[in-house]
Amino acid sequence: MCPYVPEWREHLTSIYRRLADEVRPDGMYVDELGRNPESRTCYATNHGHRTPMGMSPGEGILAHAVRKTVPPEIATYCEFVPSDIDSQYYDGAFSYLAMFSYRAGVGQVAPHYINLHRFALPNFKQFELTYSAPLENGNWFLLKVPFFNGTGFYLKGSCLQSDEHSREFYRNAFRVQHAHAEAFISEDVEPLVWTEARDLYANRFGTEHECVWTLYNAAYRTQRGELLVVDHRDGAEYYDAWNERPVSAEVADGQARLRFDIGPRSVGCLVQRK
Repeated sequence: MCPYVPEWREHLTSIYRRLADEVRPDGMYVDELGRNPESRTCYATNHGHRTPMGMSPGEGILAHAVRKTVPPEIATYCEFVPSDIDSQYYDGAFSYLAMFSYRAGVGQVAPHYINLHRFALPNFKQFELTYSAPLENGNWFLLKVPFFNGTGFYLKGSCLQSDEHSREFYRNAFRVQHAHAEAFISEDVEPLVWTEARDLYANRFGTEHECVWTLYNAAYRTQRGELLVVDHRDGAEYYDAWNERPVSAEVADGQARLRFDIGPRSVGCLVQRK
C-alpha cells in the first residue's frame, strides 16, 4: 500500500491503536518498512504526491503516525534499518548489514563490516539477521559482525540448526554481551578506534565503571604484542573477556599499552574495569 494515502494510514494506525489497547504488548512490529527499494515506487496520480514517488518520505509519515498512536512504553520496530531521519520514529529494527554487505562484496574494501548507523544513533537498537540457513561446515563466520558492532542477534528459526562451532560462538558472544550489558547499551560509543596493528579493528563502548572494546582481526594470522593503547583510569584493571583471562598492561603517562593475542579472522573483547 502507498503510505502517502491518508485513508490507508488511518486504517493501519487504528489497528495499532486497537491492538495496543487490547493486547498491551512490549513491542509492535511495522512489517517490511525501512528498506525502501527502488521497486517500491508509486506511479499513481491521485495519491497526493508527485509521480513517480519513492516510499521513504511516505514511510516516515506513516511511522510517525504509528509512533504517536502507540503508547511510549510499547517499543516499535521495523524490518530494515531505516534512514537516520525515519529512525527517530522507531525504537529499533532488524538489520541485514552483514548479509547484504557480504553479497555485495563490501568485505573486500571494508573487512570490519562496521555498522555506522549503530554508532551514530546508539539509542536505536538493531538485531542482526545474518543467515536464513542452517549453520554448518564453517559457514557461520558472519556471526562475528553483530558481536563486533555490539548489536543484538536475530535468531531466525533455521539458525537454531547450528553445528557445535557456531553454538560455541553464540555461547561466548551472549556470555560477554550479558556480562557487560550496560556498556553495550550505553550512548558513549566510538567506532574504529586506533589500534597498533594493521588489519586489527576495535570499537569502544563506555560506562562510568568500565570500558569495553570489541576486536576483529581481519588478518589470516595471529596478531601478538602491544596491540591497543588506551587512556588509563586510576585503579583500573584489564581483562580479556572473550578468553576469560587477565591482560598485561604497561601504564605510563596516563595511558595503558595492552599486550594480548588474537587469532586469525577472530573476534575478541577487552575490558577496562575498576
